[in-house]
Amino acid sequence: MAGYNVTVSIDGATRDYLMGHSYSMYVFKGVQAGGGAVSTVWQTITGQQLYGQATNVINWTENFYIGETQVQMTNGATITGTAPYNGADGNPAPVALGKLYTYDTTGWQPQPKPGPQPQSFAITNLPKQTNNFYVSQNDSGQYIVVQNLVGNGGLGTFQPLESIAILLATQSYDTGTLIIQTYTPGIIAMLSGQAPNVQVAYNVNTGWSGPGNQTKNIGAVDSMYDALINATPG
Repeated sequence: MAGYNVTVSIDGATRDYLMGHSYSMYVFKGVQAGGGAVSTVWQTITGQQLYGQATNVINWTENFYIGETQVQMTNGATITGTAPYNGADGNPAPVALGKLYTYDTTGWQPQPKPGPQPQSFAITNLPKQTNNFYVSQNDSGQYIVVQNLVGNGGLGTFQPLESIAILLATQSYDTGTLIIQTYTPGIIAMLSGQAPNVQVAYNVNTGWSGPGNQTKNIGAVDSMYDALINATPG
């Protein structure tokens, strides 16, 4: 699997300011999940990991899990009551591009079917009621996005994006918290298999910066989900 790295540099004076005001760093990941989806806090960096070193490296491989969740699609809600997709062995299993995963009245059907698009995976919701579904980076958290699907055969497609957003804020959020609107300016890093690494920086006086061909600044009133799925370099 391809590996990705974003190196975040913060100068000493800025780190002192962040520590004095109890800032944390929040990271979000891009997945195109259709209209109405909501991004969640994917990773949190705080305490001495944030204040005590000049750089932090955010790294990952593309490896996705799915599940049903009872979370309400409101800003600040946190994923609860997850029901992960399990493979044929009964354990949480990663999903594959080009496959369709079925949720019925008894839970997940263990065997996926061919999906509608080769570059995405899909979920169909067979029960009559609307249900909410999440995508995560692994089988024990690191939630990325939540989408609701109508019942009786509602279909959603999920296309992974090689992009992340980074924000700094004084609010305290757990991983899996739904964030509809950004609450502070941030930066989006856009990677690819040909360019899997990028360096960005934050300064308390000048804000976020990074190479224009791989990053884009976002404002404090942007929709986090829309900002990620619509981001283009520069």
